[in-house]
Amino acid sequence: MSKWIIGVLVAFFPSMFFGKIGFASAFLFFGKNFPAIFLMVAGGAFTGSIIFSTLSEKLFGWWNRRFPYRLKSAKIKKIRRIIRIKEKFGLWGIALLSPVLLSYPGGCFISVKFFKQKWKIIFAMTLSASFWTTFFYVFLDKLF
Repeated sequence: MSKWIIGVLVAFFPSMFFGKIGFASAFLFFGKNFPAIFLMVAGGAFTGSIIFSTLSEKLFGWWNRRFPYRLKSAKIKKIRRIIRIKEKFGLWGIALLSPVLLSYPGGCFISVKFFKQKWKIIFAMTLSASFWTTFFYVFLDKLF
């Protein structure tokens, strides 16, 4: 029982914030026990997706109330670039790339900005974490 408590501290909480660190710590802690690694990392990503999508939603609501949006000509190029990225990759592209390039909070933040259905964001981020957990496990299993 104490091994699982330490496992939650070592693997679950880091995977809420940074998928790569959470996976690495879970792999070092649990060894080659794939179900335990998958449960900790995917569970941490799922919990982190819920927490950070909710926090991002609240933050954007507060920001829009506090500072009403005024479009300035200097920001038009940045806005167009962000919209092109969103249209090119969509929610699934953001979810798939965020654990590797950003982090779960960064991916949730960007996803909430562009996509309003929170359950789709949580589902996409969790599936992405599951994919990357399986990929890294297979890669490290063959390496070690």
